[in-house]
This record gives sequence, C-alpha cells and structure tokens, in this order.
Amino acid sequence: MRYKEENTHSGGLKRQYEDETGQVGSVIFCIDNIREYQRIIIDHIEVEFQSRRKKVGTLMLLGLCRDYPNSVLVPNNIKGSAQSFWLNALAFLEKNGFKVEKEISFSERAEEIVKDDAARFWKENT
Repeated sequence: MRYKEENTHSGGLKRQYEDETGQVGSVIFCIDNIREYQRIIIDHIEVEFQSRRKKVGTLMLLGLCRDYPNSVLVPNNIKGSAQSFWLNALAFLEKNGFKVEKEISFSERAEEIVKDDAARFWKENT
C-alpha cells in the first residue's frame, strides 16, 4: 500500500492510500506539539467500501505510527459506528508497542489551542 500526502486548507495533512486496485482510503491528521510530547491527532479516517473489513484503516494508522515513532496517536471526535473500529485499532497499536491516547473532543482540542496561543503570546510579550 502506498500513499500520497498533501497539505489541507486547514493546516493539517491528508494521506490518500492506494494499492494495485486503486484508492483504498485516506486519513486527515495533524502533528501536534502543544504538549511536552508530540501527538498525531487523527481528524478523519475513511476506508473505501470495497476495502472495508480488510484492516486497511488499521494499516493506515500503523503507517503513521511508524513514520512518527516517538509520537502518541490520538483520535479526534469519534462518531457512532466508528467506536468499534477505534477500540480495535488502538488496542492493536498499543499491543504492538505504539503509544495511543483516548479520544479528544473538538471542544477539548479547541481549549488546548486557546491555552497554547495565550501562553505563547504571554511568553513573546513579557
């Protein structure tokens, strides 16, 4: 499975994955350095219908963890039926030695960004 990576209009990154049959899925994420350690925040993951139930989503996340080996993978705002996917994918990654955290909501993420911006402003202007 190979991917193409591009910047998104919101400042994140998008990887589109394909195999010999064509596109199999995509993941939108950002690399976050707000905390004292680096996080990979997963904003959206999508697997093409014909590729579901083939572990493609988990493989895309595994690729990110390998590309950013000292980072912690964090899902952002998990929706209904995706709960079981995330439960299994995070358990697999953690079992294989990668760092994961529980889901972060949109409001928690926004609060972190505001606090970080305020701290940076204070540091730069005092």
